[in-house]
Amino acid sequence: MNPIWIAAIGLAFVLIAWGLWAAVRCWDRTNAILAAAPSLPIRLVNVHDDVWVRGEVECDHPVRVRHFQRPCVHYSYRLEEYVTRTRTTSDGKTETYSQWETRETDQGHARFRVYEDGHILEIEAKQASFQHEPTLSETLGSWRHSCSYTPVGIQVSAVGVVDEDKQSLIPYQHVPLIVTTKRRAKYLADAEAQERWGMRFGLVFLFIGFVLIAYGLLRYLQIRGEAFHPELLWDPITGIWAALIGFLATVMFWALRVFNSLVTFRIRADERWSTIDVQLKQRYDLIPPLVTVVQAYQKHEQALLERLTLIRSKAMTGSRTDRVWIETETIAGLARLFAVVEDYPDLKANEHFRRLMDELTVLEEKIAHARTVFNEAVTEYNEQTMRFPANLIARLCRFDRYPLFAASLEEQHLPQVQFQSVP
Repeated sequence: MNPIWIAAIGLAFVLIAWGLWAAVRCWDRTNAILAAAPSLPIRLVNVHDDVWVRGEVECDHPVRVRHFQRPCVHYSYRLEEYVTRTRTTSDGKTETYSQWETRETDQGHARFRVYEDGHILEIEAKQASFQHEPTLSETLGSWRHSCSYTPVGIQVSAVGVVDEDKQSLIPYQHVPLIVTTKRRAKYLADAEAQERWGMRFGLVFLFIGFVLIAYGLLRYLQIRGEAFHPELLWDPITGIWAALIGFLATVMFWALRVFNSLVTFRIRADERWSTIDVQLKQRYDLIPPLVTVVQAYQKHEQALLERLTLIRSKAMTGSRTDRVWIETETIAGLARLFAVVEDYPDLKANEHFRRLMDELTVLEEKIAHARTVFNEAVTEYNEQTMRFPANLIARLCRFDRYPLFAASLEEQHLPQVQFQSVP
């Protein structure tokens, strides 16, 4: 083999590594979008929310899988034939081989509903990507029937955007519509594992490619102008130099990728904080009408109401750090307010108060999820800044750690669910 061919093979390995890393970047962006979507009960979703929901598949007019005749809302069917063929090898010999060859494919879709505790969201199957579906396979002689399908009655998770009528889940802009049998946590964990393995394989292919390129070019320069003999292709000294050059080139490209990853993780953490910030402001906007309604029913907690008003003022005008520290104080004040409200049945039955509480319940669900997503993004960024050898790049380029938003609604025992069942 000519040394130039070795270098060409090395270039192919580098391109494969580059393609793998490009795929990982796409997976990472998609997974970040899916991780940002909260898991909410269907009854709490709002217009234009990107959410994960889980429930039972219901369909008035299901389709039936070809051959298997199973009622479902989506299927992908394949008919294959086992054939035997002959071919002539490069040395002129004839050999026989057998393989399955696809003869026919088919797909079916039906509009369906995801049902949960009396509430539904409709999904147009043609718009959705179905993943991790159950499979069926049957072999009859030389024919094989196989399919993946989503049957009626199965529990599924779906992620997408709630439409303007609050009746359907749809794909919208950068948010895909995905239906999977896996739960949200399992789906995201498997997607993250896929990213890690893609990165590792990409790094291995990159190193092999650079070594082959370096060896091919070095060996070509050494024997250039001389008669080339295949037995002279291997040279151990050249191999050592090629391995060293390949290692240094891989480290350089790895360092560049780590830097870009740190930038991406930091921007993502800032974006996650922006989501929390918007939702916190929405919650603070609910405090004045809550205080007004409560004041009309009781006058003994004037100091508490004034305190809540002061907390809101500080939060609305304070910095990001101020909001993090004020969060604990805010939740403690709201918890105290709700404990007082328990002694006023007439107030709990007030329609305006109940509407405010419904809005606050939804916001608390979203804030709790946004806090989790933000902390996950910060943890991912902080781990990258601390993990060796990536921490060397982080220190050199001054990527400082971010603090976690550690305040937890559950730890503060906010009795938010009590007001969902007010008659």
